[in-house]
Amino acid sequence: MTLSVDTVGDRVVVTVSGELDLESAQVLQQTLSDALDHAAGGLELDLAGVDFCDCSALNALLRVRHRALQTSKSLILCATSPAVERLLDLTSTLPLFTTGDGAAEHLAAPSKAAYTKAGRSGRFRRR
Repeated sequence: MTLSVDTVGDRVVVTVSGELDLESAQVLQQTLSDALDHAAGGLELDLAGVDFCDCSALNALLRVRHRALQTSKSLILCATSPAVERLLDLTSTLPLFTTGDGAAEHLAAPSKAAYTKAGRSGRFRRR
C-alpha cells in the first residue's frame, strides 16, 4: 500500500494505491486519522489505485468516518477502483462516503444527476 497526502484548501486529499487488507488497515486508519486532524473541512479519498480491499480496511474507513462526523467534518470518496466499489456495493456502504442524498456525485461527476458504473474502469457515467 502507498499513501499520498495533499492539502487542497480546507480539505486533505489522500490518494491510496495497492492492497488494503488486515496488514495495512491499521496504517490506513492512523494515516487518515492524522490527516483528519489537519483538515479543517474533512477528507477526500482517492481509492482508484486500490487493487484489493477487504472488510478490515472497510472497518478502518468506517471508524475514521465516524470520527470525522463527531468533529463535524466529512470523509468523501472522490474516486474508487472496481475492487473498492464491489466491496462498498456488497456492504451497502457507498452512500456513507458520498454527500447529500447519497448520489455518487463526487466520483468523477460534475452534477447531481444519477450515475451508474461504466465498465471495469471504476468510473461512473450518467444514466
